[in-house]
Amino acid sequence: MTIEFRPVANGIHEVLLQRPERMNALDTASKRALGDIWQAANDDPAVKVLIVRGAGDRAFCAGSDIKEMQATGTMVDTDTLMRAIPGVGVELNKPVIAAMHGFTVGMGLTLAIHCDFRIAAATGKIGFPETQHGMLSGVSALTLPGIVGKPRR
Repeated sequence: MTIEFRPVANGIHEVLLQRPERMNALDTASKRALGDIWQAANDDPAVKVLIVRGAGDRAFCAGSDIKEMQATGTMVDTDTLMRAIPGVGVELNKPVIAAMHGFTVGMGLTLAIHCDFRIAAATGKIGFPETQHGMLSGVSALTLPGIVGKPRR
């Protein structure tokens, strides 16, 4: 399994993105697993809080698995994509914390943006590389300004 969902202690559960060899990039199976995890967490009264983190030293999540998309020539359907984002495609009434380190880019940043809290290592690299190609997640584009706020003058 590319994602582990396990209890840690006292209602705290960990969601571990477990593909360090791919900088925890989310393939189709991972996106489906995330949707299932959010649903299971919401339905389980024993789950009080979720902490999402990436395995290895290099990345929280390097986004969608581009190599998979190139190999298959396809992307996941919209429903699968939305369900992978906490609280978007699946109702989720539990707090979710993103423990970010290393690269948090693309879909990885979308995942973090939709968590209730984000804790980032000082050495982290955060961004949307797809903006260089004129693309951005519509879901993230709507949510990010509310997190970042208005610029100071």
